Amino acid sequence: MKRYICTILSLLVLASLLWPASLRGQQVTDRLPTYHALELGLGRIGYTLEKNIAPDLSVGFSIGVNSSFHFNYDQQTIRDGVSERRTTRSDFGLSLAPALEVDATWYYNLLRRQAAGYNVAGNIANYITLRVSPITMANLVATSGYNRHAYSSALVAWGARRRLGSSLMYHYQIGLSAGYIYPNRYYQSQWYYAPAISVGIGYIL
Repeated sequence: MKRYICTILSLLVLASLLWPASLRGQQVTDRLPTYHALELGLGRIGYTLEKNIAPDLSVGFSIGVNSSFHFNYDQQTIRDGVSERRTTRSDFGLSLAPALEVDATWYYNLLRRQAAGYNVAGNIANYITLRVSPITMANLVATSGYNRHAYSSALVAWGARRRLGSSLMYHYQIGLSAGYIYPNRYYQSQWYYAPAISVGIGYIL
C-alpha cells in the first residue's frame, strides 16, 4: 500500500508537468521558467526538471544515482590466559543505487528578489520543498558485504539556490526525512526518521 501511495503522488506531479498551462485556469508568467540541470550533490548525481505552476511555485522530478557509505572502526581487548592484547578492526562499505524523486517547491522570496533587480532565472531564491522518493532501489554497485535496502521516503526542507556565473548554480538545504525500508533477506522492514542536510552544484541546461 505504501508503494502504491508514493507511485500515485509521483504520477500526479508528472501529470502537472505535462498538463497545458491554459487548462489550469491561469496564465503562467515567465518569472519561474522551466528549469533543467545536471546536479552533483552530497551523495547524489542526477538530472532535474522543474516547471512552474504559479509565479513562485514549481513541481518537478529528478532521476539519478544515490550513493551511501559507512566506515566502522573499533578496538578490542583479547585475553589469553594471563595475557591480553588490543586489536583494531575497520571496514568500509560503498554502494550506488538508482533513484527517482518528485517534489513541489515554493520559492517564497523569488518575487521579492526579482523586484529588487536580482536575476532569478533558474529559480534562484530561497525555498521550502516537499520531496517524495517513490522507490530507491537496492544496490546497483556495492562493495563486498555491504547490503543496502530498497526504500521509499519523504522530505520536508528549507533551502536556497544561488548562481555561480551564467550556467552554474549551487544549493544548500536542511530538513527532516522519513521513510519506509522494505524487507530483504538480511533485514526486516522498518520506518525511519532522520535529519537531512544537502549541498550541491548544478549545471543549468
